[in-house]
Amino acid sequence: MDAVRNMLMGTMLCNDSALDYDGKQTYTPVGAPTEVALITGSLKAGLHFDNLKNEHPRVHSVPFESEHKFMATIHAPFAPGEGRMMFVKGAPDRVMSMCDRQVAGDTIEDLKSKKTEPLDKDMWIKAQ
Repeated sequence: MDAVRNMLMGTMLCNDSALDYDGKQTYTPVGAPTEVALITGSLKAGLHFDNLKNEHPRVHSVPFESEHKFMATIHAPFAPGEGRMMFVKGAPDRVMSMCDRQVAGDTIEDLKSKKTEPLDKDMWIKAQ
């Protein structure tokens, strides 16, 4: 698993904004500036927005609402025999309270395991 690539894929797939291109040299942001910045970063990393959305279509979503402070999207399986993929983004106090695992290198670990240092939830909540 490439953790950074998966994170960047999530920033594109769990996103309702866009970056329109005129085919020459002009890009036009459509939507929230932060969301467009996430798309821009992923494009600069070599991901292709339209290909990604076509290969992994959204099958369900929970739109962002200020009372929930997160957005979630579910996408078609990435490979035959795999389950659907869910991406969630939002405020650290909401998203981190939903987590029971974390990416550590190339593995996914239970937060209760003592293999790696757990995320400091208080630091992320204070940083909002």
